[in-house]
Amino acid sequence: MMELFYPESINELLTNAVFFKIIQSLLVLIVLWFISKIVNNMINRSVKQKRKSYTMKKLNAYITTIITIVLILMIWFSMVKSLAIMISIISVGIALALQEVILAIAGWFFIIFKKPYEVGDRIEINGNKGDIIDIDVYNTTILEIENWVKSDQATGRIAKIPNSEVFRYPVFNYNKGWKFIWDEVSVTITFESDYKAAEKILLSIIEEYSASIQDDVEKSVRKLNRKYLVHFSIFTPKVYVTIQDSGIELTLRFLVVVKARRDLEEMVFRQFLDKIKGKKNVTLAYNTYRITGERDH
Repeated sequence: MMELFYPESINELLTNAVFFKIIQSLLVLIVLWFISKIVNNMINRSVKQKRKSYTMKKLNAYITTIITIVLILMIWFSMVKSLAIMISIISVGIALALQEVILAIAGWFFIIFKKPYEVGDRIEINGNKGDIIDIDVYNTTILEIENWVKSDQATGRIAKIPNSEVFRYPVFNYNKGWKFIWDEVSVTITFESDYKAAEKILLSIIEEYSASIQDDVEKSVRKLNRKYLVHFSIFTPKVYVTIQDSGIELTLRFLVVVKARRDLEEMVFRQFLDKIKGKKNVTLAYNTYRITGERDH
């Protein structure tokens, strides 16, 4: 038979310090969550710019999280007399249960203050590539690129990377410092083709685009030199010639805006095909096989 819960037991429960702290903690969570929602609604009504609204709401979330942690710690450790006991309890908790969580939060502080990357940047960490769409206390969320899709195009998948990864792996930022990367496009022509004519065609295709970004490239390099010891001397496109089994390979190397790589590669290939059409001195090469056999006697 179940035991009845007598009034004196309720009185004991209400006067119990642990129960009282649980109630206080729940009240803190509910009140701060409610205040955070009110602030977000005010931001939605008053701020029309999407990026600014997003930044302000993220800041509200960060501040609410920090205040919540501080208040709950104050509730649970207000009656602890010995600092040594409190430190021991926290250390044991971190070692046993909160190691990854604390490391993720530490990574978040590192990201916020050192800024190895920001929302909108294109990054690669531990083989994960994508455009950052969100940074919270625990994870960095990216819109994945590449994988089974070519030339830095989005796959459509959303991936979450723990913030602790910034301490474990190198962070490759496509946008930090400047917004350009080197890209290469290769075509192979027959040995009988005029490779110098093909080289001129490739350079003429990319020439207009390179001229349009030249000023931005030089400004970006000057800005980069103020912070890092880098030496870039050649910004103009260049064609490298290599002999392959099937023909002469021409590789066009050029600077491109990070997120324009796929479009520019397609433009180069399309225009190259159009320009060599009908030309007898430039012919694309392809792998060929020769089959020989002995005749019967």
